[in-house]
This record gives sequence, C-alpha cells and structure tokens, in this order.
Amino acid sequence: MTVDVYKARLRRLFRRLGGVADAVLVHGDPAFLCWLTGAAEGIAVATKRGVTMLAAPMFAEACSETVWPVVVFPSKAAAPGAIRDALGEARAVGMRFKVVSHGLFLNLKKALRGRRLMDVTEAVAEVARKRDKTEIADLRRACRIAARAARAVPTMCAEGMTEIDLMAEISFHMAGDGAIGGGMVAFGPHTSHPHVVTGRRKLRRGDFVMADFGAKVNGVGSDITRTFVFGKASPEQRALYNEVYGAMRLSFDLIEKRKDVVAINRAVSARFERDGYGPFIHSVGHGLGFMGGAFSNMPGAVNTVEPGLYVPGFGGVRIEEDILITAPGEYELLTGAAPRSRLIEI
Repeated sequence: MTVDVYKARLRRLFRRLGGVADAVLVHGDPAFLCWLTGAAEGIAVATKRGVTMLAAPMFAEACSETVWPVVVFPSKAAAPGAIRDALGEARAVGMRFKVVSHGLFLNLKKALRGRRLMDVTEAVAEVARKRDKTEIADLRRACRIAARAARAVPTMCAEGMTEIDLMAEISFHMAGDGAIGGGMVAFGPHTSHPHVVTGRRKLRRGDFVMADFGAKVNGVGSDITRTFVFGKASPEQRALYNEVYGAMRLSFDLIEKRKDVVAINRAVSARFERDGYGPFIHSVGHGLGFMGGAFSNMPGAVNTVEPGLYVPGFGGVRIEEDILITAPGEYELLTGAAPRSRLIEI
C-alpha cells in the first residue's frame, strides 16, 4: 500500500479531532495500528506531522514494512521512555479506551504522568466507518473469497464428518483462494446457538448445517453465513428458513428506505413475533472493516445483514450478507455469489 493511503487516513483523523488531542497513541490496539500504519506489531505515536513507529527488537523486522519511520527500543522496560520521547511536547494524548486493557491503561497513565490521556474511541470510529477506496477494495476481495467458499460448502459435507472437519475444509478452500479465514460451524441442534463453539458433533441425515465464516485480506475481513439441510428438509425446517429469508428481504427494503439499525431490528423482531417465532435476539448486523463497529446506513459504510432464528433443541437458521452503502438508500451486495433465496438440501 502506498504512503498516500496512510497519510490521508492521518489527515482525516486529526481533522475530526479538531485540535482536542496533540497526539494519538496506538498501543495494544492491533486493528487501529493496521489501519493507520499497515503494521501488525509495534506501537505508533501519531501527530498531525506524521507517525513514529516504536518496536522492540523482536518486532523490528515486522515494523520495517510500514511506510512510517521506525524507532527500535532495546527492551520491554524501555518502551515507556520511547513513547515519551516520541510524544515530545504533546500534552493531550488520545487513545481508544474501549479497546486497550485496563492494566495497560494504568501503566501508561503512570508512565505518562503530567500528560492528559483522553478517549478518542468515538472520533476514530467515525473516521474509520467511512471506508476509503483501498479498504473497500480489500473488503470486496474478502467477500468474493468467502462467497465462493460458501457456494462450495454443500460439496464439502459428508455423513459422519465433524463440525471441526467442515470448518477446516472451508478454511482450506479460502487459503487456496489467497486468504486466511476462520469462523464457526454447527450441525443439528447446535445451530440453535447463535455463537456456537465449533466442536466434534458428527453430521447426520436431517441436520441443519450452519456455516458462519469470513476471509481476511490485508487486515480486513468478510463475514458470511449460510444454512443448509443435510438430506431432505422437514416442513418445519423449510418454514424456519423461509421466515429468516423473508426477514432478510425486509431488512434490505428498510435499508433502501434509509432506516437505521434500531428501526430495522424492531421491524424484524415484530415480524418474527407476529409469525409465532418470538423476538429477534440479536442485531440485524454490524460494521465490517479494520475497526468494525455498529451497523451504519451512511454512504461509505460496510455492514453485515444477518437475521436469524434459533429454536432450542431443534436448530436455527441464519443468513448473512455483506453490503456496501453506496448512497442514501442504495447498497452494493458484496457476497452475492453465494445463493440464499431457497433452502439447499445437500
């Protein structure tokens, strides 16, 4: 990636901060670090003039690939001094408080005594929510790779395989397409757990198969879910799937009407309750990109759209797409290569 991308991100960040912070410290925050510097390791001190990367010897090589100058400090004990030197005369120092650990915050507060540490979480989220062209290009590629893997899932399923087996097959498929990836897989009654831990349950005839995963490209990842039936679907399984697909269509309609996530969640929940399935128990979506965040219906945002229903002891259905909001009331479907309009029987 060229230096211009990171310089533009730096300018946008300090323009949004509007002078409330003299510097921004990125420490213990890998997503923000990657967004601002392209590095996966190290510490960054940012001012309007530029960014200084700080690295212990074991991370020096990784940091050398960034576009910003790198200062190597000799040991972990020397990190506070290196941070103080890089901050120079800066007195008001911004950090994402919601991301760094409490222990790290207390250590930095002690090390930077005399300087004011301030929370810039919301300002950073606002800047990062509008994805730039480079990030959108990487997200598009990540979505294409995940969608191709999702389309191939039915060919990977075999009676007696475990959930772990299928997740491994999906990850291998995405690796062959040029991206690392991960996620979760559930069979049968396990699909009623929205955030299931992929385990050793074996696939049986009549099981729901839920695969929720994503591919990562240059630090940003996609997120897609498809639900199938291994064998012939029962009327109850088909009805559950059709209900969730109807909620997906409703969600897209409301996005086109420029509704916010609260209104969309409320409408989906009302539909489910009206049809006898009970309330919707999670949000219809969330942001994607380096720092994710909440669902936003503003141009430039990239979101998931993922209604789901979960019946304990029976199973669940979730269908998840990724979209780019291109203009008010308009979106680009990024994961459309994977079919979802009908329940696929494997």
